[in-house]
Amino acid sequence: MLLDEVRPVGEAFFFSGFSAGGFVGALGLSSNVCFSAPVTLGAGVGLGSDAFPTCAVVGLVPDVNHTSTTWWKERGHEIALLGVCTGEAGGSEYLAACFDKVAGLPPRLDVARELAVQAAVRELVRAGLVASAHDCADGGIAVALAESCIMGAPEGGLGAKVRIPGDARIDLLLFAEDPSRVLISYDPARRAEVEAVARKAGAPFAVIGQVGGDSLEIEGALQVPVQELAHRWGKGFTQVLGLADAHYPDEIASRAAPI
Repeated sequence: MLLDEVRPVGEAFFFSGFSAGGFVGALGLSSNVCFSAPVTLGAGVGLGSDAFPTCAVVGLVPDVNHTSTTWWKERGHEIALLGVCTGEAGGSEYLAACFDKVAGLPPRLDVARELAVQAAVRELVRAGLVASAHDCADGGIAVALAESCIMGAPEGGLGAKVRIPGDARIDLLLFAEDPSRVLISYDPARRAEVEAVARKAGAPFAVIGQVGGDSLEIEGALQVPVQELAHRWGKGFTQVLGLADAHYPDEIASRAAPI
């Protein structure tokens, strides 16, 4: 089991040009395999996870002035997806949270696509062509979109109206955790430049919507006010633990703004 967990990680490092001891321009690289047992936090709240390999990478940013954050910056900015939505939900938070299941094969990793998407994002950020960049990870693209709406301010930032591309069932398009996907936003006047960078890197590129409004609206799926998203995000931990709001009042939450 240990070898089955670690072998794909080694193969990914090999094809990515990384090494187990470090890589050029990096400050450090480490990986370890964690085997976790179920944990009880009290009040009947239990947390559990299966064994999984975890890799941590610390990189060196050439110029800190050429970096990006995850949240939307301006109304009217276009939103695009680098990558492809395939709707592969095996091992996802969606299955665990909504169906209490840990099942299915994990999404397939196309290493060439992963390298292309990462190369495109690096070039776009360093060139100052994007206002935001956010990977799609736990919870899928729907959660990444929600985070981009709320992370800029504790009470909620800018909304968005999008259409998620793909042929899978809508709930899987929303919450599947397909790898190699990054949401970007940018001035629509620079779309040609952004698309040219993606094309040069070989990364799939699709315009999926626009920043604006006070809600996150996903065509054919949902429309939720950004303030409601921010409230749920800010109070989610205390609700999971079964704590009253008095333990984490609004005035404290407002000071815990994301960075």
